[in-house]
Amino acid sequence: TGLLMAGLFPRSIGRAARLIRFNPMRCMLAGCASLFLIPVVVLAGMLTVIGIPLGLLVAGFAAALLYLGKIVLALVIGSALLQRRGPQSLGVVMGAMAIGLVVLYSSFALPVIGGSLALLVALVGSGSLWWTWLRSEVRPESAPPPMPDAQAGPTTQV
Repeated sequence: TGLLMAGLFPRSIGRAARLIRFNPMRCMLAGCASLFLIPVVVLAGMLTVIGIPLGLLVAGFAAALLYLGKIVLALVIGSALLQRRGPQSLGVVMGAMAIGLVVLYSSFALPVIGGSLALLVALVGSGSLWWTWLRSEVRPESAPPPMPDAQAGPTTQV
């Protein structure tokens, strides 16, 4: 899943990882807000016949973000352990993600704190994906400015 996600959405994964690295509390708060607000939105959508497909779509999207959040956090942990910064090839990203997933899943297996740690990881990771999705902006390709017309002569502005 991580390979597919990193291959299809490399910029989104990079933005989400940077959000976790530089502002983890914002990501955790966004994850907590989504954990409590998404069921309300889904329930409100399911109350009408027309809103049932939309409610199911929102519920599926939220569940996918909860699952994919741990992959982003695994990338952050793996990159921190490998001390990698900046743009990286897909192979380096996969290696860092694999190391991070091993660390996360081994910590989830701890008897007393594993469940709460898994919830915390899902909240932080999904919060970073929510922030990335909500703040994504389409940037047009930057084109060089047009060249001045040589035959037009000098222009004056008042």
